[in-house]
Amino acid sequence: MKKTEILAAVLLIALDQATKYIVEARLPLYGSKTVISGFFAITLAHNQGAAWSILEGQMWFFYLISAFAVVAMTYYLIKGKNQDKLTRWAVVLMLSGTIGNLIDRLLRDLSAADRAVRDAHSGIEETQIIVDLRHRADCGARVFG
Repeated sequence: MKKTEILAAVLLIALDQATKYIVEARLPLYGSKTVISGFFAITLAHNQGAAWSILEGQMWFFYLISAFAVVAMTYYLIKGKNQDKLTRWAVVLMLSGTIGNLIDRLLRDLSAADRAVRDAHSGIEETQIIVDLRHRADCGARVFG
């Protein structure tokens, strides 16, 4: 891994956790805050599964998959020195999102049954098109990956 990739991953993980903390400190669960009237709002949700709560409550599965993904992506970044930059940065973004989710699942101050990924959904209100910005670090992977 290059130093810039490590720095970017650390910064993205910190940004991910900080924005989740800020949203969670200011909104009740499922509460919503309009950012730009008629256009953009943020809603707090907790997700105990994967996308759309698939496999809800199966934390052991997510621990294993997350650990495997972190090892595989780190190996890819260490061993693959000649991949194109776009692919490498997409992997850095996915790695950051995976670690951010793992932090949520492992280190949150919740009982084992309540552990969840903190989600801050953002939506375009007027058209009812939901833009899923659950985890800032994941978003770049959707664009670049």
